[in-house]
Amino acid sequence: MVVKIKSYMKAQHLKKAIFGILVGLIPLLITSCASMSAERFRQKARIAQEEEDSSQAIKYYLESLSIEPDNHKALISIGRLYYGKGEYDTAEHYLKKAITIKPKDSWSWYWLGWTYRYIKKYPDMRDAFGNAIKFADKKYAWSYVGLGRAHYRLGNHLAGRQNFLEAINLNSNNHRLQENIGRFYTNIGQYDTAERYLKEAIEIKPEDSKSWNSLGWLYRDTEKYPDMRDAFGNAIKFRDKMVPWDYIGLGESYLYLKNTEKAEHAFSEALRADNSLDNEINLIKLKIAIANNNYAAAQRLLKKAPFLGIHFTYIDKKIKVTRVVKGSLADLAGLEINDIITTINGKPLESVKATLNYIKKMEFGQSLDLAIERDARTTPFKIVFDFDYYLANKDGLPTFRVSPEVDNSTPAVSKTGGPEKANIQKPVPGDTVGAKSITRLSIVIGNSNYVHGGDLRNPKNDVRALAATFQELGFEVMKYENVDQRTMKKAIDLFGRKLKDYDVGLFFYAGHGVQVKGTNYLIPIDAKLDNELDVEYDCVNVGRVLAKMEHAANNTNILILDACRDNPFERSWRRGSRGMGLAYMNAPSGTIIAYATSPGSTAADGEGLNGLYTSALLEHINTPKITAMQMFQRVRKTVMDRSSNHQTPWESTSLTDDFYFKL
Repeated sequence: MVVKIKSYMKAQHLKKAIFGILVGLIPLLITSCASMSAERFRQKARIAQEEEDSSQAIKYYLESLSIEPDNHKALISIGRLYYGKGEYDTAEHYLKKAITIKPKDSWSWYWLGWTYRYIKKYPDMRDAFGNAIKFADKKYAWSYVGLGRAHYRLGNHLAGRQNFLEAINLNSNNHRLQENIGRFYTNIGQYDTAERYLKEAIEIKPEDSKSWNSLGWLYRDTEKYPDMRDAFGNAIKFRDKMVPWDYIGLGESYLYLKNTEKAEHAFSEALRADNSLDNEINLIKLKIAIANNNYAAAQRLLKKAPFLGIHFTYIDKKIKVTRVVKGSLADLAGLEINDIITTINGKPLESVKATLNYIKKMEFGQSLDLAIERDARTTPFKIVFDFDYYLANKDGLPTFRVSPEVDNSTPAVSKTGGPEKANIQKPVPGDTVGAKSITRLSIVIGNSNYVHGGDLRNPKNDVRALAATFQELGFEVMKYENVDQRTMKKAIDLFGRKLKDYDVGLFFYAGHGVQVKGTNYLIPIDAKLDNELDVEYDCVNVGRVLAKMEHAANNTNILILDACRDNPFERSWRRGSRGMGLAYMNAPSGTIIAYATSPGSTAADGEGLNGLYTSALLEHINTPKITAMQMFQRVRKTVMDRSSNHQTPWESTSLTDDFYFKL
C-alpha cells in the first residue's frame, strides 16, 4: 500500500513537472512562431526587392515590424527603400528609429549619412559618417567617401581630401570608388582632379559605362567637345541597357560640334527611352542656341521650355519641390529641392490643376512672386518670364532672389520687374567713342558683402560707376555684384567665350584678393579661408582670366585689379603669409595688367563713394586722345598724391599697339 502511494506521488510530481515545462515552453513557442512569421514577411520583402518592387517590399517589412517592432534590420531596410525612392524625410525617420534601438550599428549611421547628403544637412552628414566609421568592425571605404563629401560641403577641404585618400588606400582597385570621387570633384569645379580620378576608374575597368558618362559631363564643363562626344559614345557602347542621359550627352556634344543631324538622332533615341525628357532636351538646345547667337531659335525654344522648371509633389495645398530642372528659370531663381511653395502672386494654391493652368497662361514680361518655406522661415522669390533677362543670366549667373534675408544687397529692378545685378549692357554709340570699328567687351565684378569676411563699402559702387563709363566708351559690359565662386568662374568662362568675337577685352575686379606662394587669387563672397591651403579651392585664380584672354587671340586686353585690400581672412593664417598684397604677374603679349597698388602692398578701400584707385580711374579714363599707358600714369600720380605716397598703382605691360579709351 505504501509502495502504491509513493508511486502515485511520484507520478503526480512528474505530471506537474511536465505541465510546468509545457507552460514555460508556450511563450517560447509563441515567440518562435511570431519570429518565424516575421521572418516570412521579411523573406517576401527581400523577394519584392529583387523584383524591384520597393512599395511591396516596404509593405512586407512593415508587416514584419507589427510582429517584431524592435527589429532594427527591418527598420534599416525600410529606410534604405525610402532613400531609393527619394523620400528622404521618411528614410531619416526609420533610420533614426533603428539607431534608437541599436545606437552602435554602423550600417544605420552609414545610410543616415547618405540620406543627410540629399536633404543637405551637412553637419549631420559629417557626424553620421563619423559614427559609421567609429562603430564599424572594419574600415569601409565608402564611409570615408561620404565623410569626405560632407567635409567639402562644410568648407573643410583639407579634411575632405584626406578622407578621399583614406578611401582610395582602403580599396585602390575599386573603379566605382574612383568614379564617385571624380564625379564629386567635377560638381565642385575641380576639373583636373576630377579627370585624374575618372581616368583612373576607366583604367581599372575600361568598359565601365558610368565612368565614361561622368567623364563626358566633365568634358562638357571644360568645353572639350570632341572628347565629350567620344566619352558618351563609349558610355552607350558599354551599357547593358539604354540610359537616356547617355544619348542626351551625346546629342549635346554634337550640337556644340554643329552636327545638328546627329544631335537630333541622339535626342530622339533619348526620348524613345523616356519621353518625359523633352523639357531637358529643349533647355540644352536653348543654351547652345544662345551661345551661337541664334536668338530666333532661342526664343522659339524658350517658349517650349518648362516655365517653373520643377518636379513636385502636392501636399495640403502646398507644392513641395522634389527636383529643379537645371538651366530652367526656377534654377536661375535659386529654388532648391525640399522648398515648399505656399503662395503664387499672393494667392494660396487651391489645387495642382488650377496652379498649373495659372502658370501656363504666363507670358513674356510677366513675373511670379512666390512665397517659399525653407529652413523654418518664409522667403519671397521672384521669377521673371523675360527673354532678355534670361539671355543675360543664361549660364546660371547671379539669381533673381529678392529677399533681404537671402541677399544682403538690394538689386535694381528692370522695367519687367527683374533685378539687373548681372546684366549685359550694349555699348551706346556716339561720335566721341574712338575707333568705332574696334569692338570692345568688358566684364566688371565687384564683391562687397563677404559672408565670412565682413563688408567692403566701395566695390559695388565701383562696378556700377565703371559699367556706365565703359558703356559710354563703346564697350559691351557684363556687370556682376557679390558673386560666389561658382558664379565668378562661370562669368569669366562666359567672358572668354564671347571675347573671341571682339578686338579688345577688359576685365575689372574690385574686392578682396590675395597671393599664396606667388599666385594671385580673387576672393568670392562665399569663401571661408581658415588657412592659405583653402585658397586654391575656395577662390578664383587670376590666371584663369589671363588664360581666357590669351586663348581669345584678340588684339588688346586690359586687366585691372583693385583687389589688394587688407585681407581679413589672413588674421588666422601663419605669420609669414600675412599682409603681402598681390604678386607681380608677367603680362601676356598684347596685354596690360594694372594693379591698384604696387606688388606686395595693400590698397585702401577709400573714404568716399568709390575706392581711392577707382575714383582716380573714373577721373582720367574719359580724357580724350591719350593712350592707355598715359591714362594709367595719370591715375598713378593722382593716387600717390591723395595717399601721401602710401599707395602706388603699378602696371605690367606687353602692349604692342597704342590703345585709346577715347579719341
